[in-house]
Amino acid sequence: MNRSGRLYYYRRVSSIFAKVLAANCANGPHAINAVGNDRNSVRPIRVLRAIRGSKFTQSPVLSAVSEIVRTMAITVSVLGSGSRGNATFIRTERLRLLIDAGMSRKEIAKRLEMIGEEPDGIDAVLITHEHNDHASGLRTLVKELPVQVFLTWGTISALHAEEYELNGAQIVPVQPGVPFIVGDAQILPFSVPHDAAEPVAFSITCGAVKVTQLTDIGFMPDLVAERLRGSHMLILESNHDL
Repeated sequence: MNRSGRLYYYRRVSSIFAKVLAANCANGPHAINAVGNDRNSVRPIRVLRAIRGSKFTQSPVLSAVSEIVRTMAITVSVLGSGSRGNATFIRTERLRLLIDAGMSRKEIAKRLEMIGEEPDGIDAVLITHEHNDHASGLRTLVKELPVQVFLTWGTISALHAEEYELNGAQIVPVQPGVPFIVGDAQILPFSVPHDAAEPVAFSITCGAVKVTQLTDIGFMPDLVAERLRGSHMLILESNHDL
């Protein structure tokens, strides 16, 4: 994935307007700007005005029905994309979430500081699949931070995660198609076509806002397209010439 393009689709919850942001994030967390496209600035996209109520029914991995906070703001920052390493940071009122850890622990901390976040400010990590550009930093993260890590059994096996040193961290297996709750967010892993053991993408719903990230995908099956329905923000990557 030497050449990678990202298409960022952003629209306000009120559906007043929509716009497309195109960026190449291979060298760091830049070019993501909700009010412009200044490549020298590091400003996260914000999704605001989640004003509709939202109740989630009991999922197979929950012990009780969970009601999500009704008014919510979500901040999304792409820390890196491409063969040099993938990582996306999502903050809600109660959760600091990392999707993939495809760069060193030191580099992740550096890029979090660049967007004004604490370098150790991660509560949970979602791993899409085992390839180095998505998971190379995971072993050190779980050794140094008491995070929860969510990944499929196939990815756990491919990474040999049972051999990781866990100092307060937890490895939590997830099943594609089965949602779970972390903090104030409902997370849905769903299967995607990719040359990995058991790859998934993730949708994160908080309040009335749904954010979906889909990477390492060369075509869009109908079942995957259906999982994108209702998203207020899509982070899409194509590793093929468009």
